[in-house]
Amino acid sequence: MAKPWRRRLGLLAVMSYLSGLFEAAFLLIVTGAALALNSNSDTIELWGRSLELSTTLWIGAAVLIGRAAASIASSWLGAHVKAAVVASTRSKLMRSFVTTSYDVQSNEHPGTLHELMTTFSNQASLMISALVRIITASANLTALIGLAALVDPLGAIGLVVVIGFLALTLRPLRAVLERRSKQSADAGIMFANSVNETAHLGMELHVFDVGDEAADRVDREIAMVEERSRRVYFTTGLLLPAYTGLAFIAVLVALAIASRGSEIDLGSIGAVVLLMLRSLTYGQSLQTSAATMATAAPWIDKTEERLERYATAHVEERGISLHSFDSVVAEKLSFRYSPSGPNVLEDLNFTIGPKEIVGVVGPSGAGKSTLVQLLLGLREPSAGHLWIDGRSSTEFSRNDWARRATMVPQAPTLIAGTVAENITFLRPGIDREMIERAARLARLHDDISGFPDGYDHQVGTSGSRLSGGQRQRLCIARALVEQPDLLILDEPTSSLDMQSEHLIRESLQRLAQHMTIVIIAHRPSTLSICDRIMVLESGRVADFDSPDAVHERNDFFRTARHLAGMSAKGE
Repeated sequence: MAKPWRRRLGLLAVMSYLSGLFEAAFLLIVTGAALALNSNSDTIELWGRSLELSTTLWIGAAVLIGRAAASIASSWLGAHVKAAVVASTRSKLMRSFVTTSYDVQSNEHPGTLHELMTTFSNQASLMISALVRIITASANLTALIGLAALVDPLGAIGLVVVIGFLALTLRPLRAVLERRSKQSADAGIMFANSVNETAHLGMELHVFDVGDEAADRVDREIAMVEERSRRVYFTTGLLLPAYTGLAFIAVLVALAIASRGSEIDLGSIGAVVLLMLRSLTYGQSLQTSAATMATAAPWIDKTEERLERYATAHVEERGISLHSFDSVVAEKLSFRYSPSGPNVLEDLNFTIGPKEIVGVVGPSGAGKSTLVQLLLGLREPSAGHLWIDGRSSTEFSRNDWARRATMVPQAPTLIAGTVAENITFLRPGIDREMIERAARLARLHDDISGFPDGYDHQVGTSGSRLSGGQRQRLCIARALVEQPDLLILDEPTSSLDMQSEHLIRESLQRLAQHMTIVIIAHRPSTLSICDRIMVLESGRVADFDSPDAVHERNDFFRTARHLAGMSAKGE
């Protein structure tokens, strides 16, 4: 995660090391000055040279300035790396998600991506912050120990042994912390998913009057997060007092050993003890940072797992160019969602001609949605072929196919912005003329002209400032703006009133002059404009013919028409 910033981290280590050297030198100067003042001496023995007290104090001031400059540089480098890592992690997550396969996207809970982009990315910041502190503390510690070795080699060796012993002693506690943090990360994902689900059930919660029950459901997830977070906080809280207690014991032991010496050099003892105390402070910072990294590690591991999952299923932009096409032919087309699972579609054979309106009907679970996904290139056949003008659909550029075959979903999904921005839908190279042409084809231009701001009219949250029919026709305009050859509509009129349905049917009849249209529908009235009807049952094509011919032969279609009060001629 920090690899792209290795040079900056290396420079951070250098600056921190210089800061540590300046600090150690200042501590030696302060110790020497204190002893000189205590003995009423005007000179100080420093690094084998005798210096006047006033000169030494000026040197101390210069050392402090150097340390401040090195510390400021370290802080700037650390801040840059921390902010860059979080931004990079979020960008990498989003780009990996939007370019992974539809199969992976459709199986990912919306709350998971949100949690990865927020809480998990913030854990990356904590991880890098801890890494920066470790680099800084290690560099300072190395400088202090190195300078302590010049004053008292044995004392410096003892200091290294003590710090190493403290690190090993607290290692089991860090392992416990990492395990508990992993459990906390799992609970965080479950909580985010529950919140996301509840946020999308506003109407249902009121209709069924289950607001309190929904809150109770989320409360259970909150309690789980609380319980696991409490364990993490408790374990983290133990590390600092444990380290501090052991460090103070080490200082007492060192003083006890020094007191047994035959000759005591107060200057050396004072300097070493001061350096030891300061070194143990940096050691404490190392322990705290190690604990933070242990806490953040499971969150980072899960983020890396998701990135790997997205990257493994990355959709490569390859294949031959596709500028237009006429026919779509399925030959022994089959599909299953897993290698060991049953076929959802099995041995489909059909031909859809140019500028034809084809209706697809069938009971729930018949495979209609899966067929749509195959026609859109979102999934590849498990067996058989989908031929586009005589070539397999898998041979074409995914980018080109997305522009030649498009879809209008059952539930219109709009982005926050204007009507024009929703028709454009993030695609570059679409001008106002193309937008207006698509709106006219979708029978939406007159409605837009009635808005005070016209095409700059804000649609509101989820299209709240548009009617249901306007939202549906806006999505049709969105699909038409690049003049596709194949337009697929999934239940385009299922939630519309009769007037809006009539406008949609009129629009589709006009569009058939320019493109092939496939309509997934349950309403027989919507299918009245179709040239042919395909009936899917149990993943197979049960019939595919004109509406009246299918009415005569297929029980499912005949029953659906009868229940809708329609005759064989659709009247």
